[in-house]
Amino acid sequence: MALIHEAYAFISKWLKPFLLSLQSILSILQLLDAIGTISYYVRFDSRRTTSFKLGFELYGPILVLLLLYIVCIIQERRYSSLVIPLFSLALHIKGLKIALPIGSLLMTVNYLLTTSNYYEYVTTFLTILGGYEILALLHWLFFTPSGITSPFTTITDVETTINKIVANASIIFVLGLILSWIPKSITFLKENWRHHPAVTLRSTGRKNTWAVVLLSISVTLGVIAAIYPYNPILNPQGSGVGADVRDYIKGAAIVDADLSQAFVVLGGTRPLIFMLIWAYQRLLGA
Repeated sequence: MALIHEAYAFISKWLKPFLLSLQSILSILQLLDAIGTISYYVRFDSRRTTSFKLGFELYGPILVLLLLYIVCIIQERRYSSLVIPLFSLALHIKGLKIALPIGSLLMTVNYLLTTSNYYEYVTTFLTILGGYEILALLHWLFFTPSGITSPFTTITDVETTINKIVANASIIFVLGLILSWIPKSITFLKENWRHHPAVTLRSTGRKNTWAVVLLSISVTLGVIAAIYPYNPILNPQGSGVGADVRDYIKGAAIVDADLSQAFVVLGGTRPLIFMLIWAYQRLLGA
């Protein structure tokens, strides 16, 4: 019985965040498709546009998740929370399909504001995205190089389209990551200043095992990412990957003849990269 109670408690704690997280992801995808989101990207030195298209509808899965969440609300007797899902459901039945994903997102906002279960929601949201990315990686790292027909083609097609949209906001994410040490430092000082006025941010001398592991994984993935596009199965012609790869090839040839030209080629904007290329050429005898 104790095991059953623990299982029930676990399901009760994580079921609603999971339903809402999955609803949020599917609703966002459906909205991007419904409004015909347009994004810009660069290919072969030219700026191009692409319109987000799923190629299929997600209203069915969103509706099922919405009904399951309504059941959870009724079971908990939180009848005031039924207003948004029932209103969006009624509009959907009347023919306004876009009301369903919008209602799902509003329902998520209402849930977070009334329960403050941010940790559970973010955890399940990132877990679902992580599982999605694992399937996409299986496609690119196993099925495609081996020549086996992949069952995850649709998943990777959607991911590629999403990447073209999200890439435009990548600078915001990168800056947030780079500058994350600022709020962490402020929080650390606030928490420790009262008890330890002489506290500093100097290292304690202890090794951070996770930092070493993450750094090792990052370096390994960086090497794989550099080699992967030139896999003969994926790229039999050995075509250069990247919009400006031809400029780098020409610039590297100039720097190879005269190292000082690293400060001249491409307007002198990338001297370090060209010096690294020059050093690798000398090291590998290329």
